[in-house]
Amino acid sequence: MDYVFTTGGKELLPQIRPLWNELKKHHVEVAGVFSPVFARADWESRRADLECKAFDDKLRVDLVTCGSELIAYIVSTINHNGMGEIDSLCVGEQYRGRGIGKELIRRALDWMSSEGAKSYTLQVVHGNDRAMSLYQSLGFSPFMHVLMIPPHRSLE
Repeated sequence: MDYVFTTGGKELLPQIRPLWNELKKHHVEVAGVFSPVFARADWESRRADLECKAFDDKLRVDLVTCGSELIAYIVSTINHNGMGEIDSLCVGEQYRGRGIGKELIRRALDWMSSEGAKSYTLQVVHGNDRAMSLYQSLGFSPFMHVLMIPPHRSLE
């Protein structure tokens, strides 16, 4: 199969919406007690967060298409402290395991490095073991565990 990689900035964000919704659904499935948090997420808020997050427009979107179908994307940003972050990555379910996610991460890291990022970070939903394995295979290591009481649980 021929995959086409396209790179741009925030102008490409609208194109990722269908896959972002697929990612949201996946997070709802794997997040356990936090599933309601992901279920409430909405595209417009996420898009606005991404656009606000990048310092001096240091936001990059990489798309992967096969024919006319969008099959994967990655969104990367660099903040005002020079911290590069992989903000969102999704490879369509039927295309996973083919090295597409790994290639997208490599491209994002190369871009962040070329833009002077001092560190590289990402967040993984607890329970998303396959993503965790991918990131660790590329050199990412757990740094901190954030614990949270689910919003729908009462304190006793």
